[in-house]
Amino acid sequence: MLLQQLLLVFLFVKNTTVADLLTNITGNNKKVYKNGVLQTATDPIDWDMADKYQYTLEDAGKCPSLQAVITLTKSTDVTPAPTKVVSFCSATPKVLDLRTAMGDSSAKIYLKNGNRYDEQPDAAAINTALTCYYTIEQAGKCISQKGTYCL
Repeated sequence: MLLQQLLLVFLFVKNTTVADLLTNITGNNKKVYKNGVLQTATDPIDWDMADKYQYTLEDAGKCPSLQAVITLTKSTDVTPAPTKVVSFCSATPKVLDLRTAMGDSSAKIYLKNGNRYDEQPDAAAINTALTCYYTIEQAGKCISQKGTYCL
Protein backbone atom coordinates (compact mmCIF):
# COMPACT_ATOMS: atom_id res chain seq x y z
CA MET A 1 0.00 0.00 0.00
CA LEU A 2 1.37 3.41 -0.93
CA LEU A 3 1.43 6.19 1.61
CA GLN A 4 -0.46 9.39 0.99
CA GLN A 5 1.86 12.13 -0.17
CA LEU A 6 1.65 15.87 0.11
CA LEU A 7 3.46 18.66 -1.65
CA LEU A 8 5.86 19.96 0.99
CA VAL A 9 6.77 23.64 0.96
CA PHE A 10 9.59 24.81 3.22
CA LEU A 11 11.10 28.21 3.90
CA PHE A 12 14.78 27.80 4.73
CA VAL A 13 17.99 29.75 4.97
CA LYS A 14 21.08 29.42 2.83
CA ASN A 15 22.99 26.85 4.94
CA THR A 16 20.25 24.24 5.07
CA THR A 17 21.08 20.53 4.94
CA VAL A 18 19.02 17.46 4.07
CA ALA A 19 18.79 16.78 7.84
CA ASP A 20 16.78 20.03 8.15
CA LEU A 21 14.35 18.74 5.53
CA LEU A 22 14.01 15.36 7.24
CA THR A 23 13.05 16.98 10.56
CA ASN A 24 10.13 18.69 8.82
CA ILE A 25 8.77 15.57 7.10
CA THR A 26 6.35 13.41 9.09
CA GLY A 27 6.38 9.68 8.48
CA ASN A 28 8.43 6.50 8.67
CA ASN A 29 11.67 5.67 6.89
CA LYS A 30 11.95 9.14 5.32
CA LYS A 31 14.29 9.54 2.36
CA VAL A 32 15.16 12.68 0.42
CA TYR A 33 16.27 12.69 -3.21
CA LYS A 34 17.75 15.39 -5.43
CA ASN A 35 16.91 14.85 -9.08
CA GLY A 36 16.19 11.20 -8.27
CA VAL A 37 19.47 10.57 -6.38
CA LEU A 38 19.27 9.59 -2.69
CA GLN A 39 20.81 12.24 -0.42
CA THR A 40 22.50 11.82 2.97
CA ALA A 41 21.49 13.87 6.01
CA THR A 42 24.72 15.88 5.89
CA ASP A 43 24.37 16.90 2.25
CA PRO A 44 23.88 20.65 1.87
CA ILE A 45 20.85 21.87 -0.06
CA ASP A 46 21.86 22.79 -3.59
CA TRP A 47 19.88 26.00 -4.08
CA ASP A 48 20.60 25.92 -7.82
CA MET A 49 18.54 22.71 -7.91
CA ALA A 50 15.92 23.68 -5.31
CA ASP A 51 13.12 22.55 -7.63
CA LYS A 52 14.60 19.04 -7.97
CA TYR A 53 14.03 17.69 -4.43
CA GLN A 54 11.63 14.84 -3.63
CA TYR A 55 10.96 12.55 -0.69
CA THR A 56 9.54 9.10 0.01
CA LEU A 57 8.05 7.40 3.06
CA GLU A 58 7.76 3.71 3.88
CA ASP A 59 5.83 1.92 6.63
CA ALA A 60 7.20 -1.41 7.89
CA GLY A 61 6.15 -4.27 5.63
CA LYS A 62 4.83 -1.96 2.92
CA CYS A 63 6.21 -0.63 -0.35
CA PRO A 64 7.81 2.80 -0.42
CA SER A 65 5.69 5.68 -1.59
CA LEU A 66 6.21 7.35 -4.93
CA GLN A 67 8.57 10.31 -4.84
CA ALA A 68 6.71 13.48 -3.88
CA VAL A 69 7.94 16.99 -4.67
CA ILE A 70 9.47 19.24 -2.02
CA THR A 71 9.28 22.95 -2.81
CA LEU A 72 12.13 24.87 -1.20
CA THR A 73 12.08 28.62 -0.76
CA LYS A 74 14.91 30.69 0.67
CA SER A 75 14.08 33.05 3.49
CA THR A 76 13.99 36.70 2.44
CA ASP A 77 14.74 37.98 5.97
CA VAL A 78 18.49 37.95 5.49
CA THR A 79 21.27 40.15 6.76
CA PRO A 80 22.61 42.41 3.99
CA ALA A 81 26.29 41.88 3.10
CA PRO A 82 27.53 44.82 1.04
CA THR A 83 30.97 44.80 -0.60
CA LYS A 84 33.55 45.89 1.96
CA VAL A 85 36.93 47.54 1.41
CA VAL A 86 39.54 46.82 4.07
CA SER A 87 43.19 47.81 4.28
CA PHE A 88 45.93 46.47 6.54
CA CYS A 89 49.27 47.71 7.80
CA SER A 90 50.58 44.16 7.99
CA ALA A 91 52.03 42.59 4.84
CA THR A 92 50.65 39.19 5.90
CA PRO A 93 47.14 39.70 7.30
CA LYS A 94 45.26 36.74 8.76
CA VAL A 95 41.54 35.96 8.60
CA LEU A 96 41.18 37.09 12.22
CA ASP A 97 42.66 40.49 11.22
CA LEU A 98 40.04 40.79 8.49
CA ARG A 99 37.17 39.85 10.80
CA THR A 100 38.43 42.43 13.32
CA ALA A 101 38.74 45.13 10.63
CA MET A 102 35.21 44.38 9.45
CA GLY A 103 33.94 45.05 12.99
CA ASP A 104 31.53 42.11 13.03
CA SER A 105 32.26 39.09 15.21
CA SER A 106 29.67 37.00 13.32
CA ALA A 107 31.64 37.33 10.06
CA LYS A 108 32.80 34.13 8.39
CA ILE A 109 35.38 34.34 5.62
CA TYR A 110 35.36 32.07 2.54
CA LEU A 111 37.48 31.36 -0.53
CA LYS A 112 35.70 30.10 -3.62
CA ASN A 113 36.91 26.72 -4.82
CA GLY A 114 35.10 25.84 -8.04
CA ASN A 115 31.41 25.75 -7.05
CA ARG A 116 32.19 25.47 -3.32
CA TYR A 117 32.93 28.12 -0.75
CA ASP A 118 35.52 26.97 1.80
CA GLU A 119 35.32 28.68 5.19
CA GLN A 120 38.73 29.92 6.29
CA PRO A 121 40.07 29.49 9.85
CA ASP A 122 41.11 32.59 11.82
CA ALA A 123 44.82 31.67 11.59
CA ALA A 124 44.81 31.38 7.77
CA ALA A 125 46.77 33.97 5.81
CA ILE A 126 44.75 36.08 3.41
CA ASN A 127 45.77 35.71 -0.21
CA THR A 128 45.24 39.18 -1.68
CA ALA A 129 45.35 37.74 -5.22
CA LEU A 130 42.07 35.86 -4.67
CA THR A 131 38.52 37.16 -4.39
CA CYS A 132 37.31 36.44 -0.89
CA TYR A 133 33.75 36.29 0.38
CA TYR A 134 32.10 36.75 3.74
CA THR A 135 28.80 36.22 5.51
CA ILE A 136 27.39 37.97 8.56
CA GLU A 137 24.34 37.38 10.71
CA GLN A 138 22.38 40.03 12.56
CA ALA A 139 20.37 39.04 15.64
CA GLY A 140 16.98 37.62 14.68
CA LYS A 141 17.82 37.42 10.95
CA CYS A 142 19.11 34.74 8.65
CA ILE A 143 22.74 34.53 7.55
CA SER A 144 23.53 36.90 4.72
CA GLN A 145 24.22 35.93 1.15
CA LYS A 146 27.95 35.90 0.49
CA GLY A 147 29.34 39.41 0.00
CA THR A 148 32.77 40.24 -1.37
CA TYR A 149 35.56 42.13 0.30
CA CYS A 150 38.40 43.98 -1.35
CA LEU A 151 41.85 44.44 0.13
